[in-house]
Amino acid sequence: GTALPEIFKEVRLNDSDSYLFTALDGYSVEIKQEDIQQGLIYLNDAGEVTVMFAGLPKNTTIKGLLSIETVEVDS
Repeated sequence: GTALPEIFKEVRLNDSDSYLFTALDGYSVEIKQEDIQQGLIYLNDAGEVTVMFAGLPKNTTIKGLLSIETVEVDS
């Protein structure tokens, strides 16, 4: 797998307080900036792009990753 911070740097994803991860099936989860360091993206045994976060609850794992978006914070 690859650490999420490396992916964010490579694609120049804008800094944000949090990020919305969405799966192909519509499931989504919001992850705070400080937890991104624990993120790992990889292909699972079924060949799906998967992201998981060490130390976070299992429901933060996304199988079949479709997108990662910055979350706008209202000022």
